Amino acid sequence: MQTCLQCGEEFETHECRVKREDRGRAGQFCSKDCAYAFDRRTSGRVMKDAQGYVLISVPEHPISLARRVRGSSNCYIREHRLVMEKHLGRYLEPYETVHHKNGVRDDNRLENLELWHKSQPAGQRVSDLLSENTALRARLAELEASLAA
Repeated sequence: MQTCLQCGEEFETHECRVKREDRGRAGQFCSKDCAYAFDRRTSGRVMKDAQGYVLISVPEHPISLARRVRGSSNCYIREHRLVMEKHLGRYLEPYETVHHKNGVRDDNRLENLELWHKSQPAGQRVSDLLSENTALRARLAELEASLAA
């Protein structure tokens, strides 16, 4: 006997369906309705994906709803997209991407994000790297001068 995480009722399930670390949430709910209700109740959960982006559970987001229509239960949206959508006051278009200026994928401050209208290449913009390199060279020259004195 298992206890449903959403409604608290006991239900029978096969031993192979009981939650194990390699099986996600299988066997934790008595029905799909309870699983979806649990997703709505726990909206806002945060995790990171394999690429290092911060993900937030937002079941009512249009991307999440479209995934559900296709049969997926994935309701996580990348946080940098949510930050940009909040700033713009609208949902992003499919051709719009959000770029991290400093290349740090979990740094989702608005001042570190910029909206691009096409898919960006991997890495950082050359002009950003050059300005950072110039600042580092100036600091190095400053340190070398203080050591020589």
